[in-house]
Amino acid sequence: MMNWLQKISQVKPMALPFTVPQSDIFSGGVDAIDQEMLQETADQEVDRLNPEFLGSGSMGVAGITPEGLVVKYTAEHDEAHIAQHFMNNPIPCLPIIYEVKRLQQFLWAITMEKVKLLTNSEECQVITALNNQLQYSSSNSLKMIQELTSKYPYLEKLVDDYNTMMACLKEHKITPGDLHDDNVGYNKDGNLVLFDLG
Repeated sequence: MMNWLQKISQVKPMALPFTVPQSDIFSGGVDAIDQEMLQETADQEVDRLNPEFLGSGSMGVAGITPEGLVVKYTAEHDEAHIAQHFMNNPIPCLPIIYEVKRLQQFLWAITMEKVKLLTNSEECQVITALNNQLQYSSSNSLKMIQELTSKYPYLEKLVDDYNTMMACLKEHKITPGDLHDDNVGYNKDGNLVLFDLG
């Protein structure tokens, strides 16, 4: 007979259109979409897009299609609404959005271009410091930005690109809800873009 700990620790099959690595199974986004998505919907998404797991955040999960497009599954109506608006009215500080599809009453698939993520630690440190400077007007953050750009002059372009992206987001009345180095990247046109609209 199975005891309660064995029973609750068993991994249940997930209603997602891709296999999620063990290290991501307990992510908030994976759990949120797994709770919302029906198995029938997951099967339809396999037939429609055949995505592979790409990553997850706090509120959604993303896959990559064989064509190299990103599909984000979200239960956030506001995110789907924003994506729909900017699919029809593209701007340089967001990735190109190809499709926003309502899959269920509270579940959407947003298909967009894949962007090049920031990968080196100095880039990530600069974005973190810029975000802290933006949110808290921290003198420590400003000092860190100055030190990093002094030591690594190529980072000055990233600072300029960040400021351009933030000005564009402000101009279009987009308030980033989850702005950090894992949610920005460079699109094919060389623009720094925010790809998490939630």
